[in-house]
Amino acid sequence: MFDDEVYEVTRDEFKGFIDQIKPECFTYEEYGFGNEYGETHEIKVTSTDSTRHFASIKRFYEDENIHYYVYEMPHDDECRPAKSVYQITLNSPEEVAEFFKLLKQTQEKNK
Repeated sequence: MFDDEVYEVTRDEFKGFIDQIKPECFTYEEYGFGNEYGETHEIKVTSTDSTRHFASIKRFYEDENIHYYVYEMPHDDECRPAKSVYQITLNSPEEVAEFFKLLKQTQEKNK
């Protein structure tokens, strides 16, 4: 990104970042290697000319968590417009029931 900074992001942030890059502008390679401490796996996302490292997904040694990293932003000509993403949190069974009721009404109106 700037001055070789690395940002650990959430899975959703990582997905949004990758979704903004045009498919023809990136490639990925999977690496797996081990040492006396265990296995490490990485999926590395790079520019198609392999000159820039956009992001990685990593799993380290015995850590069960998957880590998502962003290293460098794509150039403007490599990006497509960002998609709007909505996240709805429903905290009770009543809210879930009301949500699906409204969704059903909306779908019926759009038929």
